[in-house]
Amino acid sequence: MKLRHFLIGGFAALLVGQASAEDGNNYVGLSWMADYQYTADSTGTKISNGGSAGYLAKLGHNYSDNFGLEAQVLRTPEVSTDDGDYQVNALGGVFMRGNLPLMDDRLRLYVLGGVSLMHTSVDDGTSSETDLQGGVSYGGGIELYGNETTALTAEFVQYVDQGNYGLKSWNIGFVNRF
Repeated sequence: MKLRHFLIGGFAALLVGQASAEDGNNYVGLSWMADYQYTADSTGTKISNGGSAGYLAKLGHNYSDNFGLEAQVLRTPEVSTDDGDYQVNALGGVFMRGNLPLMDDRLRLYVLGGVSLMHTSVDDGTSSETDLQGGVSYGGGIELYGNETTALTAEFVQYVDQGNYGLKSWNIGFVNRF
């Protein structure tokens, strides 16, 4: 419950930053989960994307050149294995973001740290189960700007890591600053 309150508070802080923003400090992005691995159950079964992609949307605000807040939401398609069907129905995360702008702000390296909440489902053919997990999330990436506002992105994020439950992903996409 405390994690849920933290996520709601993080989204609220992000929205306050959006309302008081100067031009270019906000950004929105879409990414394709190029490769992800979901660790599913108490046996530690690892499910890879198997050629199907998940999608991720992000919204952020940079409070300075080196610090910002970012919210991400994502969903993966159902992946079928011999053990059953697995899916991340929804994931929401709130991150603090440390930026390192380089080359007149045309290249930006960043690190992410925060929390995520993940809702999953598993159907083994005889029963269906849903679960809600949350935990610390971390990652990093790079943005390459083609102009003042639009960048290609590549990032790695470990969204949830709770022993036998978790989701990690390589994401490729774009962001637009406004």
